[in-house]
Amino acid sequence: MSDPRQKSEYRFRMFGTDQMMDCDDETEHRSALALRALSKQGWFSQRSSHTRTRLSSIAKLRNFAKDGLVYLAGDPPSGVFGLVTGSLNISYPRADGEDYTVHRAGSGFWIGDVALFAKGGRLVSS
Repeated sequence: MSDPRQKSEYRFRMFGTDQMMDCDDETEHRSALALRALSKQGWFSQRSSHTRTRLSSIAKLRNFAKDGLVYLAGDPPSGVFGLVTGSLNISYPRADGEDYTVHRAGSGFWIGDVALFAKGGRLVSS
């Protein structure tokens, strides 16, 4: 069975601080556009200029495949993610093995912060 994170069509972009990337002019330009979009709505837009600048200095732009996973419930914490474009479902694993979608998020939404403070792995999948 193939890893569902390895799909080819891109549906959303997110910022995360969990992976280092080599930067070039195009990457830096796309990152600047993504940060500008996040600055217009949601949690990031409500932070002070100083906080946005500090977070921007460590943020890495990542693309995720359409219907792919950002992480699974139980995964160790690996960063906080801000949704730049598209949407994602946040789901909780049920006892019968199925997932229950608890929230559908759009641009400007941030996820992953709870796992940084909770003991153990991620509490939901996204």
